[in-house]
Amino acid sequence: TGGPGRVALLCYWGGTLALGLAALPWLEARAPRIVVRKAFHIIASLLFFPGQAHQPETMRLAYAASFALLVTLELYRAARLGGLSDHLQRLVDPLLDERDGGTLVLTHVYL
Repeated sequence: TGGPGRVALLCYWGGTLALGLAALPWLEARAPRIVVRKAFHIIASLLFFPGQAHQPETMRLAYAASFALLVTLELYRAARLGGLSDHLQRLVDPLLDERDGGTLVLTHVYL
């Protein structure tokens, strides 16, 4: 429930994120947007399933922290306050398609 298992999970998350995020620019240059979006789902699955199976307590904390962070960033982006919100908008724009409409983009939160 803790100790070495939690440290191993954190190392696994770091490695998976590093590899996944390093591969995304290559994929974005070669694949349609829907494939890039599905790659995000695969990365999320690789991150969530082992943690949920072996460290559910750690996952509850991670879910709560990531939900709070994503909602805060989305509200800041939607408020269009300049600075960070402009940067967030530039990051989100390439990932949007016809299914993402309105002021708030919540796909990344509820997935």
